[in-house]
Amino acid sequence: GWASCSAKPPKASGERASRVAVSSMRRGVTLSTWIAAILSILIAATGAGVARRGDVDGSYSVETLVDALREAEGKGAVFAFGLGLYAAAFSSTLTVALGAALCLGSLLSDEDDAAW
Repeated sequence: GWASCSAKPPKASGERASRVAVSSMRRGVTLSTWIAAILSILIAATGAGVARRGDVDGSYSVETLVDALREAEGKGAVFAFGLGLYAAAFSSTLTVALGAALCLGSLLSDEDDAAW
């Protein structure tokens, strides 16, 4: 027999496949983290620009945000903001629907039902 688990010979495909899967997941997590960091910086910079430009009474409005984006980055930034806002709303809608379906499915199914 083998002295320890680390001394076992590698399986033909399973062990290598798991290393590849972990490597791929690490790349995905790294990429996602960088994208989130960049978006956070952009959101903070936009907020600072809107705060500097704010209305006399200090209130916030979408018009102020759009004007600040248009002045700083042009019409493309306003379009990208609108598209991002739409995508966020759409993904939230899907998440709520999926969560409600899973919740109802778990409430209405038998405990032994493996489909849910």
